[in-house]
Amino acid sequence: MDAQMAIDLAVAALAGAVLGAERELGGHTAGFRTHLLVSLGACLFTLLGAYGFQSVAGSSIVDPTRVAAQVASGIGFIGAGAILRDGLTVRGLTTAATLWVAAALGAASAAELHVATLVTLGLALLALTVMRAVRALPRRLFRRPARIVLEYTPGQGTLGLLARRIEESGATVRSLRVQDPEEDGADSVRRVEMEVRLPQHQIAALLEAFRDRPEVRAAYAVQRR
Repeated sequence: MDAQMAIDLAVAALAGAVLGAERELGGHTAGFRTHLLVSLGACLFTLLGAYGFQSVAGSSIVDPTRVAAQVASGIGFIGAGAILRDGLTVRGLTTAATLWVAAALGAASAAELHVATLVTLGLALLALTVMRAVRALPRRLFRRPARIVLEYTPGQGTLGLLARRIEESGATVRSLRVQDPEEDGADSVRRVEMEVRLPQHQIAALLEAFRDRPEVRAAYAVQRR
């Protein structure tokens, strides 16, 4: 193996590793190692098609494009394994696409198109990171911190129900303060203050549902800026 092949393999491994690191930081199954190996393997297959069989049977006729085409179609099996269906939702399509891009990065590096490899890597990272921030922007704009206050008679599982409803809405409880009554009895009241981040209409619907419960004395929200 000459120095140029070593450079091609190293660039392919680096590109796949960077792409896979982004996926792994996002908590996806196919991460750093998978993308690195896919890119590296695609590069080696392409090099094999271009240089590996030149001396076989005394023939110098090679067609590396056939190997690249087989890599492009073969990577579909790995990509399909990253796609999961959860009810009506399909997950893993983006990860499958990044695996496909990783294979393309490896093949391009084997063709010594290192600039194209790095440009493609940069654009892929831009699509993954910047577009994720853009998609999250509406949620950040419309979700404001709010302090939910609930006063109720304890012993009815109200706090657990409130936590489940908030979790189902996709919010995270940022702080929780529970003030228990000093004495037990039918007139005892527990006060719960919970800081969450939800759109205004979801907060209103949540509080309305709890106001209808017989043990709840008061349910309101204090919006924070």
